[in-house]
Amino acid sequence: GNPGEGGVVECVLSNGMRVCYKSTRFLDDEVQFKGFALGGVSQVQGAGPGVLLSAKMSARIAEEVGVFGVPPGDVLDMMAGMRVSVNTEIGTYSRGFAGECSPSDLEAAFQMVHLLFRSQLLPSNEGLKVLMRMVREQVENQFRDPQAVFAQRCLSLVTTDAPFYRPIKPHQLSQVDADYACAFFKHCYSDPSRFTLVLSGHLDEAVLTEYLEKYIANIPAGSNGGAGLPEMPAERDELASVVAEFPSRRKCEVVRMNMVDPLCCTKVTLPVEIAPGPEELEERTLLGHALQILESRLIERMRFELGAIYSVSASVDFSFASPSSKQPLAGTASISFTCDPSDISKLVAKVFSELAVLRGEGPTQQDVDTRVEISQREHETSCKHNTWWLERIAAAYTSRHPPAEAA
Repeated sequence: GNPGEGGVVECVLSNGMRVCYKSTRFLDDEVQFKGFALGGVSQVQGAGPGVLLSAKMSARIAEEVGVFGVPPGDVLDMMAGMRVSVNTEIGTYSRGFAGECSPSDLEAAFQMVHLLFRSQLLPSNEGLKVLMRMVREQVENQFRDPQAVFAQRCLSLVTTDAPFYRPIKPHQLSQVDADYACAFFKHCYSDPSRFTLVLSGHLDEAVLTEYLEKYIANIPAGSNGGAGLPEMPAERDELASVVAEFPSRRKCEVVRMNMVDPLCCTKVTLPVEIAPGPEELEERTLLGHALQILESRLIERMRFELGAIYSVSASVDFSFASPSSKQPLAGTASISFTCDPSDISKLVAKVFSELAVLRGEGPTQQDVDTRVEISQREHETSCKHNTWWLERIAAAYTSRHPPAEAA
């Protein structure tokens, strides 16, 4: 294709995979890339707890077996002296791969992507025993980690204890089927026509074209199903949505654990909802700025004026939102801070009082001017990095309401 806005080029390979890249000179020795497709673990949520657990652990098990057709240790030996990495991830509604490499190692990176789609996964009993023993230890340790216990309890509260988001418990590990996990993983990386590959970095177009044709375009299309394997829809409105509802009334819960020093982590979470439509991105952006203004106010009041907190942050999370573009974009806005346990009540009250002021009076002109200045500086710095361009281009494709062109 020809360069579009921002020097971004898009093309479609003969096997249907879409490729979008931007050649930059920010760093002479860096190429960032990621590939993604719709469809993930949510597609098996109704198939039973054993199948769901196996699908959730599929990437972990496949990594131990060797996603590129050889054991992980052999991959490290093969890549000795090269600067290249390729990682996989299977999420709730999508799956993909991502990595980075030196321009001189781009061929090796594409070879690994090719092997990711073409290699077979053959789990060994001994290797799986070692893996499951490690996983069991991690799961058991998780219930002894105060931060992990707190985070999981928060997740349970904001999702009304939705089964999909419940943590794995040690006794459930026996339900994991390694063969199904490997089959599910391979199924996720079987059809290149469902994937979009995005690259940003020091790219030579002639070299890139050669490697795309040699290693990526000749990945054959696989099946989109099989015995016990779910269909991966091509349209986001057809994805299986996970039901996770925010509590209908206010809830307050205290998690107590033995610690060396008295320390309290507090999280105030509120529901947010944005109407579906092309204005979603603008609304999300404005909400993000509003929370940054709130965070700045809380730092001023709670740390500098009261001297009562160690840290505070405000953020928004839409990871529980329905993937369908026809449904409202539902998420949560959270304010988190650490403090002495004796200060919890007055600090929570301060959070709600600042929220009330911001809702009732809106931000001051100084708040807005400061936020705009910070945002402009962040943009000027970020747009000189390959990661920023990679994520920006990818977001144009993965948005619930994508623009006509990725730019």
